[in-house]
Amino acid sequence: MLNISQAYLILNLKPDATQNDVKQAYRKMVLESHPDKNTSEQDGKKFKLITEAYHTVRNNLKEGGKRSEEHTSELQSQSTISYAVFCLKK
Repeated sequence: MLNISQAYLILNLKPDATQNDVKQAYRKMVLESHPDKNTSEQDGKKFKLITEAYHTVRNNLKEGGKRSEEHTSELQSQSTISYAVFCLKK
């Protein structure tokens, strides 16, 4: 299971992302990696990971959207390299 920081990185979201931002990021990424459009097993795994990240962030926002200071600072301190590596593993 993903923690909230990992989910934000996977969806390439900023710490202050709104529910609308989350939905847009999810839809864009899902269209690119949906198993019906791609036959690669890797794309299927990526699709599942994106979906899990979306549900993690969405549930967090529904619960009040208050991420702990620890998660916020962790997210801000992590480089976007993690996301870039994620995208390159297509």
